Amino acid sequence: MRKRRPATKHLQSALSPLRATARLSLQVQAALEQYRLLAKHTRDILLFLQDDGRIMEANRAAEFAYGYERSQLLGRSFRDLCEPQRVSETEAVMAAPELREASLETVHRRADGTTFPVEVDFNAVDVAGRRRWLWVVRDITQRRRTELMRELLRAVDHRILQNQPMDDTLQYICNQLTGVFNVLLVWLGTREADGSVKARARAGVLAGSDLELAEVLTGDQDRPDPIRAAVATCRPQSGRVAEPADPAAGRDGARALGIRSYLVLPLVARDEVLGVLALYSAQPEALISAGPVADLQSFSKQVALALLAARHQEQIILQTVALESAANAVIITDRNGRIHWVNPAFTRLTGYTPQEAIGDTPRMLKSGQHSESFYQELWETILAGRTWRSEVYNRRKDGSLYIDEQTITPVRDATGDITHFITIKQDVTDRKRQEERIRHLVMYDPLTGLPNRHSLQQGLERVVSRCSRSVQTGALLLLDLDEFKVVNDTLGHPAGDQLLTVLAPLMGRCLRPGDLLARLGGDEFAVLLAEADLSTAKDLAECLRREVDEFRFHTGGQILSLSVSIGVTQIDGSLDVKTVLSLADAALYTAKETGKNRVVVHRPDDLTTARQAQASHWITYIKDALREGRFILHFQPVVRIGSGKAEHFEALVRLRGEAGEIIPPGVFIPLAERFGLVSQIDRWVITSVLELLQARPELKIFVNLSGRSLGDESLLEFVETRIRASGITPGHLALEITETAAVTDLAQVQHWMSRLRDLGCRFALDDFGTGFSSFSYLQAIPADYVKIDGSFVRNLDTDPTSRAIVQAINTVAHTLGKEVIAEWVESASVAGILHELGVEFGQGYFWGLPGVEICTTTA
Repeated sequence: MRKRRPATKHLQSALSPLRATARLSLQVQAALEQYRLLAKHTRDILLFLQDDGRIMEANRAAEFAYGYERSQLLGRSFRDLCEPQRVSETEAVMAAPELREASLETVHRRADGTTFPVEVDFNAVDVAGRRRWLWVVRDITQRRRTELMRELLRAVDHRILQNQPMDDTLQYICNQLTGVFNVLLVWLGTREADGSVKARARAGVLAGSDLELAEVLTGDQDRPDPIRAAVATCRPQSGRVAEPADPAAGRDGARALGIRSYLVLPLVARDEVLGVLALYSAQPEALISAGPVADLQSFSKQVALALLAARHQEQIILQTVALESAANAVIITDRNGRIHWVNPAFTRLTGYTPQEAIGDTPRMLKSGQHSESFYQELWETILAGRTWRSEVYNRRKDGSLYIDEQTITPVRDATGDITHFITIKQDVTDRKRQEERIRHLVMYDPLTGLPNRHSLQQGLERVVSRCSRSVQTGALLLLDLDEFKVVNDTLGHPAGDQLLTVLAPLMGRCLRPGDLLARLGGDEFAVLLAEADLSTAKDLAECLRREVDEFRFHTGGQILSLSVSIGVTQIDGSLDVKTVLSLADAALYTAKETGKNRVVVHRPDDLTTARQAQASHWITYIKDALREGRFILHFQPVVRIGSGKAEHFEALVRLRGEAGEIIPPGVFIPLAERFGLVSQIDRWVITSVLELLQARPELKIFVNLSGRSLGDESLLEFVETRIRASGITPGHLALEITETAAVTDLAQVQHWMSRLRDLGCRFALDDFGTGFSSFSYLQAIPADYVKIDGSFVRNLDTDPTSRAIVQAINTVAHTLGKEVIAEWVESASVAGILHELGVEFGQGYFWGLPGVEICTTTA
């Protein structure tokens, strides 16, 4: 709502007796007589309304504007004249008890359903003790159109300055003009060397028509078509499309397509016709009135300049580069590197004024961070006439270091000799620091500051490679805290996090220089010894075990003691990285199974025996569980954060032990994957979920797929067959694939998604954010949802870095058209921040624990 503009002189003078009449409390009929007198003094639309919003009187302008007869307007509510989505703003004005005068720009609707922008002046008057309204309504279509045309001109100028492809700019013009003028077709063509006009862009409902425009518009064979006429005369051509003189002659194409008027404008620059802009409307008068013609003639001149700029693009490259780079530091030097000119951005970046820089060379910025060969390669490149690009460490006038992204372009004279160099310098210091922080997040655990699984993998690859080329040996230790879950369950995750941060430096006491301690996730750690025999590795493992065993954790008035199980294996170069990890994992598993709080060593030659024993146990255990029906599903709600309503549920598989205890998936899933049984579990889960969806078709359920299952083509065929046979709505089944699995085998993931999306299934990318290439892979993975890894969500209300990462993931996912789910939401404060950031869905203990029952409402 804007402040009301002053009424016209006649309107103001006519309003005065009306208000005076109201103050004297005359009857309504007298007020209507005053209204009719007022209607004679203005061309504006006038409506006189009762206090309930019904129309008591309307003038001729109102009949013409809205397409109703006066008898149809009287008694009608003002709401019938408002565009439905905009009714509330008018109601708000009229509901204000003390309001006497106001003005509002809104949208009204005609009897035929079409809409038009208006400006409404509200005047409240008291008549016979009741408030009445006098509306003065102005059609502002022309004003809005003028504003939109100006904005379009500015956008075209911006595109030209950015050197965007000309065809893209011409298509953009057609798209925008279609909406501004509400026409059936906008057609833009350029004049060719032979004088013909070639279509370059078209938009509108008739854009796909194959009819030639000359055939459509020419109603008389003796009359040239408007396109040729515009080119020949350099003048606009406009008119109505009349009924064909002879419909049988086939020249009724325009009317058959609904065209009733047209406007063809030559695009003229420097007295040369460069092209033609044509518009075709369903309204007979739309394109022949003075307003649209004047607006479009002015606009066509700008389009002609755009075409001219494209033709001479090669001639203005130097100027364009300079304009585009004005925000960056620019240096122009001669062939010998002597500075001739610098721009203000150079001074802001380096601290040197033009007076200090001109006459000197860029060596004044030299930092000492690069070798002489670096600069020698630079000069060899640019003196050969090639552009040189690189990141350079330089030093400002105050001595501080910065990093700039530098491009040096040779400039040649008419004979082809290099005369100058143009250097564009962009300060990327902050970006490089941010990249370094991101790299740190990728390589290091944010909680403990220790290297993470990715760092361990890289280090292990180096040690295995080195040992394979020499007699040197190393060792790998895998550590798992015993009963750590008790700490989280009894004292909460914050206490568990605190314990891990204390244990990290404690375990570091046992390490030697060069040893790598990494946190793999949860309560799992690893130690990589680049140089160590098996005896040394076992002694170090015992040191770690004792440190943890003797440690007492004080928190919340309680004292807790812990222990650690450790698996050790030697690295001698005979086994690859995957096998070394598997052997260490087998040793750790043995330590867990034989009583915990111990060190177990497996040598490379122990691999077969250890694996066979472990495989035999778990293969039998899992197969028996499948046969005996001891697998169960728990369900956790996925909640729409804005409403708190559970819209999806994630199916989480659990294993009931022989004694009735519940074995979490973190125990049996890795073992099932290792021994090739995970596909059988996935088959059971898919079958169970499909049966549930048949019984309760209103549910929507997410199912996790193991990364190992993606290579099983028979499982894919099984899933397809079961979905078709079940008769469920496929869109109610969503399959979750971890980001790690997607990155490991992108082609296989795309294969699964392509096959099952054809059936209507949806996909979620789980644990997103754990991989360094997340954003680049996200664009290639056709997932519907992105589930942000809980490690970034859990401490969102206390960790600014986590908040920044979540915001970035959310922004990129939405840009790519994907919805976002945040995992591990455990508090109202975290849920509130997620809602503020625009994350659609949340999942975690705040809304509900996993359980066998499905509840569609949440707390």
